[in-house]
Amino acid sequence: MQAQVLALGGLRFRPDSSAKTSQEFHCEAPERGLLDALNEEFDQERPELVEALTYCDMTTSPGGTPLDVDDRLAEIHSRYGPEHLVSRSISNATPCISSAVRAVQAALADGALPDGRDGR
Repeated sequence: MQAQVLALGGLRFRPDSSAKTSQEFHCEAPERGLLDALNEEFDQERPELVEALTYCDMTTSPGGTPLDVDDRLAEIHSRYGPEHLVSRSISNATPCISSAVRAVQAALADGALPDGRDGR
């Protein structure tokens, strides 16, 4: 039997893998009418994982260059234009995105990120 695949934000997620990893993609789901499908299909990720992955996504350009979150948001808006579904989604998600990035930056500055040896 072939696994059902959910496409969102240009990524494909299988039901047997983790999907709710980025505020950007999760906030795009309502615009695409997929929020109920995401909630039914996938478990909620740990908040710190969502923040870390959002930080990585939103502080890196599509080409891999480090960016400030505001520059990354501007890049997304300029690439898609103001009326595109992705731009609308990013506008709705900006407070969550910015909060996640600030939280990770603070944890990095404080040395408070877990090192992975304690099971977190």
